[in-house]
Amino acid sequence: MPIEIREIERARALTAPHLHRTPMLTSRTLGERIGATAYLKAESFQRTGSFKPRGAVFAVASLAPERRAKGIVTMSAGNAAAAIAFAAKAVGAKVTVAMPQSAPQLKVDATRGYGAKIEFAPDMTGLRALVTKLQDESGAYFLHPYDDDAMITGHGAVGLEILEDVPDADLIVVGIGGGGLVSGVAVAAAAKRKGIRIVGVEPEGAPTMRRALDAGK
Repeated sequence: MPIEIREIERARALTAPHLHRTPMLTSRTLGERIGATAYLKAESFQRTGSFKPRGAVFAVASLAPERRAKGIVTMSAGNAAAAIAFAAKAVGAKVTVAMPQSAPQLKVDATRGYGAKIEFAPDMTGLRALVTKLQDESGAYFLHPYDDDAMITGHGAVGLEILEDVPDADLIVVGIGGGGLVSGVAVAAAAKRKGIRIVGVEPEGAPTMRRALDAGK
């Protein structure tokens, strides 16, 4: 289903009571390097410390009550785990998170602190199998940490806020992990400012999106 601007606006209104509106900060050093005025969207000030509750709160709130009642299961090594646990707590839903044993203890503690139950897999490659096992045992709903329409829709609020604070922005640079944030921001920004450029960036050592695009996926 295509992500639409009206759904992003609805998601923002629905999630606003649970989230912070993060600031746009100027960076003189970065601006001097690129020869333009540079702003940073400070999503580190968001609840749980990342942008991810934006999508997680909307995704969890969008589930039918009978589906939420069976619980939620997800997989993550860190930020998405805490975000989905936070979102589930906000609506009184139970959540189990599959995490690799290598997950940082800080992230494990934060996720537990929001009330999630954690099950560990030996490493990242074992997470999906563990999620399937947990689903089979409980009938819980699997909320993907990034490849989910509602998650992407919720993340789109970042784009709305950027253009409210900097209406004449002509370029937005977005980090890419799973691709959920850049997708939501791109839809929102393109709908609000014609001709704006959205550029996704990722580490040279882990160019997964670039490889996927090159492979036609």
